[in-house]
Amino acid sequence: MIRQALRSISGTYRLRAGLLVTPSIQQSEGGGFVQSGGTNRAGTIAVQGAGEFGLSGGSLSSSNTSVTSRYGDYTIYSNLRSSYTQSGGSHDVQSLFSSGEGGVAQLQGGWLNAPEISVGPLGGLSLSGAAVTNSGTFTILGGAHISAIGNYQQLGKLIVTPGPPPAGWPPSEWPSRSFATLLSFGSGATTLRFRDSRDVTWDLPLVVTNWSGSPNGNGTHRFHVGTSAQGLTRAQLDLIRFANPAGLLPGTYPAVILATGEVVPGPRPTVSMTRSSSGMRFSWSGNYQLYTSTNVVGPYSPISGATSPYTNSFTDPQHFFFLRSP
Repeated sequence: MIRQALRSISGTYRLRAGLLVTPSIQQSEGGGFVQSGGTNRAGTIAVQGAGEFGLSGGSLSSSNTSVTSRYGDYTIYSNLRSSYTQSGGSHDVQSLFSSGEGGVAQLQGGWLNAPEISVGPLGGLSLSGAAVTNSGTFTILGGAHISAIGNYQQLGKLIVTPGPPPAGWPPSEWPSRSFATLLSFGSGATTLRFRDSRDVTWDLPLVVTNWSGSPNGNGTHRFHVGTSAQGLTRAQLDLIRFANPAGLLPGTYPAVILATGEVVPGPRPTVSMTRSSSGMRFSWSGNYQLYTSTNVVGPYSPISGATSPYTNSFTDPQHFFFLRSP
């Protein structure tokens, strides 16, 4: 039994049996901790700067487990990837946090009980086989990438928000950067079931990729928020986009929520036009921004304040238009 760690040690520590009790475990500078058995009671676990933590067996409990990039700028320190990988065993933790362009949590097997899960900014989380119980909130921050394959029926309230700038980014630059926040489905059958989330913060777009479900629900890929059509507000749904969903024409699709709480691609906007002696009147469905150019190849610019219906007067020899999601 170890009751207090006096100093950090770079290297690899292996726990195969017995009992380890320590206020904290910190892995960095290429250090590693591998647990294949025994009981591990750690106050906090911090994996950063190319550190690694692997759990394949035994029991692990902690108040907080974080996986971060110590140096922040992944373009310079791309080899300093930090990772938490769970392929077995059980991990009981209050908060699991994966952040920074070098931080990724991989849940491949075993059981994880984490009331609070947070991914990003610029962090990664891979759900590929672990049994996950998440009773509180599941927060996706700016630039995060979630990939999932398997059955996850007990996920918390879904929050999508930019969050603070990650280490290494000037605070003044972070809000202006357009990092895509992605939710990617794997090749096999996958169900993600989040709790009703209409009362939590959503102020960042969420792009759903590699989706291969059914627009009518109950397909190979299922993305649920709540158990009814009230699981998300209209404003929250307007922030979700499906990119090139399988079985539909290539493009970006808005999101709709079914009576079961399943979120699926909705129909693309319908457009109608009427012409008069003074101009062309456009009408379209959905929450879209109208862009225009005098050249078919662009550049295109948004028309400020343009809402459906919109009338364009004939003041130029030619004009071209298209609709884009906000």
